[in-house]
Amino acid sequence: FFFFQAEDGIRDFCLSRGLGDVYKRQLQKQFGSLNESAYMLVYKQKKLTPIFADPTLVPECWIEPILTQNELEEQQREFYKSEDAQIEVVFQSSDLFTFDEELMIKYKVDKQIENQGVKVKIAKLATISQLLDKFHSAVKEKPANPLVYEIVRCKNEFCQVIRKLSAVPMDTPLEKAEIQHLSTWMYCEKGKEEVLEKIVGVDNVPIEVVVRFLGDDLSIHTYGGVTLEKFKEMMYERTSFPVEQQSIKIVKTDVKLIPIEDLLLGKSEKEVTLTDLKFSERTQLLLCLLYTSDAADE
Repeated sequence: FFFFQAEDGIRDFCLSRGLGDVYKRQLQKQFGSLNESAYMLVYKQKKLTPIFADPTLVPECWIEPILTQNELEEQQREFYKSEDAQIEVVFQSSDLFTFDEELMIKYKVDKQIENQGVKVKIAKLATISQLLDKFHSAVKEKPANPLVYEIVRCKNEFCQVIRKLSAVPMDTPLEKAEIQHLSTWMYCEKGKEEVLEKIVGVDNVPIEVVVRFLGDDLSIHTYGGVTLEKFKEMMYERTSFPVEQQSIKIVKTDVKLIPIEDLLLGKSEKEVTLTDLKFSERTQLLLCLLYTSDAADE
């Protein structure tokens, strides 16, 4: 069973009232549904386990909606497989986002993403060039020579910049370029190119690293592609611990600490990124000072 709380305070099942948008998206992402009726998804799984395969364990009033939903999704899947299928691509202005000093990107207004920006409907066999033509005709305030980047919103509410559209040959069909239904693209003026090029990349995921030092916890939001050297500088700015005196240990369990030097594999801190060190969301570190007394170490 899955327990959740709706944004407007709903605690129990009610056909006449839906869940909040945030919780709908969370459930839809987990169960792969395209439908807005999130309550149906509680019993929907990609592979039914024996307990869920038993219809007697599902409330009778849910069975018909779930079967109807599954049939609708199957029709949608078949349609998107057909050659004449059309997809919608979402284009959003960079004005909808904030860029902080660490180049972390976030939506200014936290509401349903697909309702922000412009949707372009186009055949999935159309080319990148045709998509851009439709985009230019659909946008009211036409930017001169815009940069267009694919973005994905992550669990920690920050956005990952996946790739630049101009890097794909213009005659490539959308299907071959893996541009999917409701994929989101941010467009901006040329001035932001230098900023975005530093963080673009399918492996450059926005993460939060929790650093423990002197009994306190410090959260640092950054990207997996940041080098260890740069990350140490970020910690110095927040803790005033000189970089050359920092000793970092990765907290694996409450009793197991791994010195970060053990993971460098002979590479310098300029070469190794946080992704190389397998940093992920909420990785925890212990920050110590070198050349301290035994009492301070304890």
